[in-house]
Amino acid sequence: VNDAPAVVPSAGATPYTEGAVAIVIDSGLSISDPDSSTYASATVQVTSGFLTGFDTLAFTNTAGMGNIAAAAFNTATGLLTLTSAGGTATDAQWEAALRAVTFQTTSSSPGTSRVIGFAVNDGGATSTVASKSIAITEVNSAPTMTLASGSVAFTEDAGAVTVDNALTVADGDGTTLTGATVTITTGFTSGQDTLSFTGTGSITGSYNGTTGVLTLSGSGTLAEYQTVLRSVAFNNTSNTPSTTTRTLEFQV
Repeated sequence: VNDAPAVVPSAGATPYTEGAVAIVIDSGLSISDPDSSTYASATVQVTSGFLTGFDTLAFTNTAGMGNIAAAAFNTATGLLTLTSAGGTATDAQWEAALRAVTFQTTSSSPGTSRVIGFAVNDGGATSTVASKSIAITEVNSAPTMTLASGSVAFTEDAGAVTVDNALTVADGDGTTLTGATVTITTGFTSGQDTLSFTGTGSITGSYNGTTGVLTLSGSGTLAEYQTVLRSVAFNNTSNTPSTTTRTLEFQV
């Protein structure tokens, strides 16, 4: 009776940090078979936590891996299949190959773990799937803003003008913000230039006429902050305002 082979992963979880390059999943994995010294195929699959379109398993054949080759990674199922033509690759060659399989995710919200399942087939029987965990450390990505191009015209005594009613706010791994600033960085005239805004119930703020800084605070969704920042308006209260161009800097 043909006995099934066995895969034994090394102890512990493999660490991975969000944004890192591909890492070897298990450099200490071992395989064995009581009645066969060669294997026909193997599978490596993300069995838990798989993110379609972001997670990737990969294999590159190098010295000591015989004729083992990998089919294209299945991005829908998280499965990587390795085969040996004629089932001639040896125990040592398969062990080296499986130890070389790598994991990478390009997600900015990857979660905290993955489970990778390894299995080998000796041509007649398939091993029980052996699991190896990957412990993921998430990195907080800074929120971003995109401003409309061009400039806004202001005319003395014509009232405040909206600075940018088309700006957008985004955050790859968050849904809320706790603050923002709008600063007149160039051409600021203290005591004359003002910034105003329309707040919400959770987002409040104040303008410092000495520094030209509008500070917003309070927990709000990305959409709420985007709406408030789009409402920011510039005005100058002088009868003889400086015609120097003002530059405003937005930050969340």
